[in-house]
Amino acid sequence: MASETTTAATRIGIATSGVMIAQQVAAKATRDALFLSHFDADELLRAMLATAALSGVVAMAMAALLSRMGPARVVPAVFLAHAALFMLEWWLVGADPGAAAIVVYLHVGALGATAISGFWSVVNERFDPHAAKGAIASIGAGATVGGVGGGLLAERVSSSLGVESLLPVLAALNVLCAGLVLALGRGTVQRASDDAQVTAMETLASMATTPLLRKIVALVVLTGITAAIFDYTLKAEADAALGTPEQLASFFAAFYTVVGLLTFVVQASVGKRLLSNLGLSATIALLPATVLLSSVLGAAVQRLWSAVVAAGAEQVLRSSVYRAGYELLYTPMAPARKRPAKALIDVAFDRLGDALGAGLLLVVVALMPEHARPVALLAAGVAAVFALIVSLQLHKDYVGELARSLRSGAIELDPQGVVDATTMQTLADTATAINRDELLREIGILREEQRRADDQLTRPSSALPDGLRQQVDALLSSEPSSIAEVLERSSMHPSVVALSIPLLEDKQLGDAALQALARVAGEATGQLGDAVVDPTHSLTVRVRLARLLGRCATTRSRDALVEALQSDSFELRYHAVQALLTQVEQAPELAPDRSLLASMALRELQAPQTAFGARRVTLLDDGPVFLDAAAHGRIPHALEHVVSTMALWLDREPLRLCLTALHGDDAAGRGTALEYLQNVLTPELYGALLDKLPAGGAGAARTPRGKRDPKQIVADLQRSTTGD
Repeated sequence: MASETTTAATRIGIATSGVMIAQQVAAKATRDALFLSHFDADELLRAMLATAALSGVVAMAMAALLSRMGPARVVPAVFLAHAALFMLEWWLVGADPGAAAIVVYLHVGALGATAISGFWSVVNERFDPHAAKGAIASIGAGATVGGVGGGLLAERVSSSLGVESLLPVLAALNVLCAGLVLALGRGTVQRASDDAQVTAMETLASMATTPLLRKIVALVVLTGITAAIFDYTLKAEADAALGTPEQLASFFAAFYTVVGLLTFVVQASVGKRLLSNLGLSATIALLPATVLLSSVLGAAVQRLWSAVVAAGAEQVLRSSVYRAGYELLYTPMAPARKRPAKALIDVAFDRLGDALGAGLLLVVVALMPEHARPVALLAAGVAAVFALIVSLQLHKDYVGELARSLRSGAIELDPQGVVDATTMQTLADTATAINRDELLREIGILREEQRRADDQLTRPSSALPDGLRQQVDALLSSEPSSIAEVLERSSMHPSVVALSIPLLEDKQLGDAALQALARVAGEATGQLGDAVVDPTHSLTVRVRLARLLGRCATTRSRDALVEALQSDSFELRYHAVQALLTQVEQAPELAPDRSLLASMALRELQAPQTAFGARRVTLLDDGPVFLDAAAHGRIPHALEHVVSTMALWLDREPLRLCLTALHGDDAAGRGTALEYLQNVLTPELYGALLDKLPAGGAGAARTPRGKRDPKQIVADLQRSTTGD
């Protein structure tokens, strides 16, 4: 059942991407043809500057809406706005064709990429990470077909009915996109961000202090400059060589169609091979190296064909091997840090590159109009040289950042999902070069740096109250006896909770730190909850804090545990559910939303069988809550986790009996357990669970009995498991 749901969603995604890219290709061809039909090519530079500025505003507004409402709600509205604007522009063509050309140019440039980015956000949230690997590849293939279809559509409609006739067609395609995205987004878990502005500020500060991010920003700005220059050169040559709007529309439709096809061919044939053999840095460097050669060719031979070759090669490589390598540069970053950083770089700094390229062109055109194009292309070559230097420097910073993140526990990578040589080698080096003691030592260093950077603790210790100053000085010392003395006090100040949290992974002081934090947990729930979901803390720390929060019956602690259920670490998800079981037993009113829990249980069950069966729990300070220790050792941990999650909204005892019966030798007991589960679970969840049960247990469920009273089924379960 679960696989059928994923397949259906993938089909909708393929259809959506096809229609979306078809309208995008047709829209770009329409935009360029309309603009160049009414304005000189030099006016493109002002339009590019205006589009860059407008795109930044639109992107920031889009980011805020996505944070508050989620992409599944926002993106359909964006496509409908797209459609409404195209209809408005169709009317405006009759009233003022020049104004319509300007509005279309700004509209397509500002909203086009934003809508596509939003669509991929819907895809990322609709599929779990395992299902996404296959789904995204299929959806990408659909986009390629759509690009070809969009180019053919633009050519046929413009040549037979005129360029302006494409506008209502584009409106209809965007309405179709809105409906398809609505269908695709069903079942997506909506997540909101309560502090988007703070996150953006923290991200900018992180960019200033992180060498890898600084180089990524430089690379994006430099390649944005070269892309703007190549785009202008292509359109200027086309405007000079072609006359009518229909000829321009046909030319741009053919250009974007061929670029789409070549992008697919390059990515499918050599994309992974280049990443595997060359690594990230060298693969990314292929783009500026090609731009450098193309700029020299374009400056030497000022013809339409040379502009087509230069711009086409740049766009093909940018959308294929460069994009694949670029996306992997963010591997070392935890999701909470990566998402805002990537959004700012992809939107704000990419548009900054466009603006700088357009500004440079304006200066060149004003100062030397006779030689503007060759000079601009040589300037693009200079930018490409700097981009090439930055690309080749990425290797060292990427490896260093990746190794640090792996060692600190900030990220966890599945070696099976790694495709590039750089990451493969770093994973191997990290695994073989560091023993456990060295790993803990490095973690301690990282924690010490983090503690010293804390705003509260950067104040001079003399400015703190005497009692608090003594606790801070002791915890910052390297004397275990002094630290233990502070931890053993019953009056540990809540303000130094941040100093005590990293001690949870210390072999000597971990238990004392846990007891100390337990004494102030009621006053420091917010800090403890933040630490549980903070990927910069080690897994040991986060797991111990999750179990501690289970004893705090507060809404804030509940929300932190629910957020932990979305972690990439199975260990943390397991313990978060065990903690929630403890919490809900104390305060039933704190039970999380049933539909949210059901979606999380379904996501767990959608994992491939091999990965699902390999999931194990090793950190068991507090022991399991749902099962006893003996049953926990006998039953697959992933299955125990799923049924434990169900126990947060269903009766625990019958579920416990079911799980025990399903792994017993009594065939009748297994059948009764399956009958009960079929009665209390949705068909989708029951079908997904059935696929993960032992063969002996699943077989009896293919021909279930008629519906019975669940109470009677529970009585049968009790008899079968107790032998009465």
